[in-house]
Amino acid sequence: MPLEFYKEQGIPEEPNINKEREQEMVDRLLSRPGGKSSPEMEVSLSKIDFQKLENLFYDIAQKYGIDRDRLNFLGAEKIFGTKIGIPTGSYSVDGNIILIDDLFAESKKPLAQWQEEGRERSKEIYGSLETLFLAMVVHEETHAVARNFCVGRFAVKGWNEHSFEHDESGYHKRIIHSKKKNEEGETTYAMFNKFFEAFNEGVTERLSRHILTKYCDDTNWPSVEMVKKYRESISNNVAGLNYNEEVDLVSFVLGCLSRETGQNEDFWWDKIVEGYFRGGFLDKPETQELLTKAVGPEFLGDISKLDPSKVGIGGHEVEDLIKKYKGLNK
Repeated sequence: MPLEFYKEQGIPEEPNINKEREQEMVDRLLSRPGGKSSPEMEVSLSKIDFQKLENLFYDIAQKYGIDRDRLNFLGAEKIFGTKIGIPTGSYSVDGNIILIDDLFAESKKPLAQWQEEGRERSKEIYGSLETLFLAMVVHEETHAVARNFCVGRFAVKGWNEHSFEHDESGYHKRIIHSKKKNEEGETTYAMFNKFFEAFNEGVTERLSRHILTKYCDDTNWPSVEMVKKYRESISNNVAGLNYNEEVDLVSFVLGCLSRETGQNEDFWWDKIVEGYFRGGFLDKPETQELLTKAVGPEFLGDISKLDPSKVGIGGHEVEDLIKKYKGLNK
């Protein structure tokens, strides 16, 4: 879906403002020491067939009434390297760009032990650095093509004690009231709420794995040998894959809906993907009623508060919640 920016409910921002904002971020990233990314990362980007990737995304999006010219797919020129030190990325709705940890750059700053271990473990699970890199790109492209809807984000210049912001990206929602900076220059919020972030990452990752495996069915890069281990890993959703716990959460929800209704999981996955592209589904009273019957009245509230797991950092809140509800519904 195209990006939707509104000054306030029902009043869209002017398209030229969005384009100017995107260009400002691109210019800022290009002016960094090292520029867009390392030469090695640019070589890897050049090996990706972005037209083929876009076609695969469009094959899915058109099922839900989204025309190709409304698909917010980003090319290599909108993908920039970062040096975080862990295999992760992000999609910035502000600048409509993708940031990917530059796995190929020689960093002058030594990685912490947990960073090094996490990266090496990921290389083993994905079969190669190249496959891991491609998986990260496809995951962030999936965020970019989701429904991204923002109200009030740029309505007020700078910081304001009476600002309001409502963002939605796929299933992830953020609501902010009154943000400002304190005397130390830190951002403070009178109220900051976010919902369904972990569930959204699970949907994004599950969908991106489908796209990536389809892409690798007929490609020379990464090679068949490089991709073989990745296929084995995702077939079992092994620990160490990015967002493997969040994918398990989506599978748990699908299983609950299927058992409650008698409809197979593919039927419900189609409904979830439609909601990812067009909004809705979890907000629908009938969905909430089904999940209340299938799992319990507190389930949706509980999963709405989950933070996604972080590569190499640990924390198993998602896994613990799944175990809790599996135990309650034996």
